[in-house]
Formats: sequence, structure tokens, C-alpha cells
Amino acid sequence: RPSPLIQMSPTVGGFPAAFVVRVRDMMVVADQGATEFVLPYDQIAANPDGNWAQFGGAAGPANCGEDDEEEFEPNNTPNQAGVIGPGDYEGGICDAEGDFYEIDIAGPWRLDLRFTHAQGDLDVYVWNGETNQPVMSADGQSPIGSESYDDLESFTHQGRSLVKILGFQLNTTTYDLEITAL
Repeated sequence: RPSPLIQMSPTVGGFPAAFVVRVRDMMVVADQGATEFVLPYDQIAANPDGNWAQFGGAAGPANCGEDDEEEFEPNNTPNQAGVIGPGDYEGGICDAEGDFYEIDIAGPWRLDLRFTHAQGDLDVYVWNGETNQPVMSADGQSPIGSESYDDLESFTHQGRSLVKILGFQLNTTTYDLEITAL
């Protein structure tokens, strides 16, 4: 049975508890209680300075910088969205803010977002600027957009729409965005 001191600890939310501490600075870099997934201990051990915020740890250094930002920066709010049509665009989610774009196509279109998932996980959604939330599907069960565990987020939609690209749990990385009119 754990001691009363451990039982009252704000760090330990349940028993058994599992978290990873970087010995160099005693920083908690991952906490099993912050995720429904098993911690990737081998990956964390291989890169203890990485961005493990998705597992309840501190955000690591950004995987991109000011030189990697898109030409529309700042586009961190719906009111600052860069207006784009069919074409290819390069950018980066290099901080906690996402990137907003206004897709200026009257008919159907496809969005392809390419990035290196191992460096940082990105997601993209059609966004409601008034509620500051993703637009939900007709059945109300899921947001319109794409979220996956690979290097490509892709979906189709139609009409002029606001979209938001964001780092899953504050992940950062560069991206290539392709918009295709269908």
C-alpha cells in the first residue's frame, strides 16, 4: 500500500501510476494518466528531449521556426485566414497556434496535407470561426476534416470554407498543403 505522502500527491492520479522522468532535469516528459494509449517507452528513451506533450509531458522544442512559416503568417485566427484557391502551399505549425485558411472554391474540392508524422502529428478541420470549433458532420458525430496516424491528412468538401491546421496536442512540424478543385 502506498504511503500517505504518495496518496496525497497531485502527480499521482491513480494506482498503478506510470510516468517518465528525464533524469537530467527531473522533468516529467510523459504521464500514462494523460493518455488512453500505452506510453511508447522505447521512443521516449531514445529521444527524451522530444515533444511528448501528447502524453502529458512538457512540450519539447519546436520542430520548425520562423523561416518555415507560410507566406500568410500571421494566420493564427479566423480573421487572419489566408485566402487560397487550387494550388500548393508550404507552411509550418511552429508554435501552439494553428493556421487558418479560407478555401475560395465555389464547388467541390479536396485538401491534402502532407507532413512527417514522426516529427509532429497534424490534423485539419473545416472550422466555424464564430464558435471557434470544428464544423460537425451532418449526423453530428464527427468533425469534418482529417485526423490520422500517418503522413497524410486528406478529405473532400465543397464551397468556400474556413479550415484550420493544428498540431495534435501541441505538436509542431512543417507541412505541404495541396488544394484541388474537383
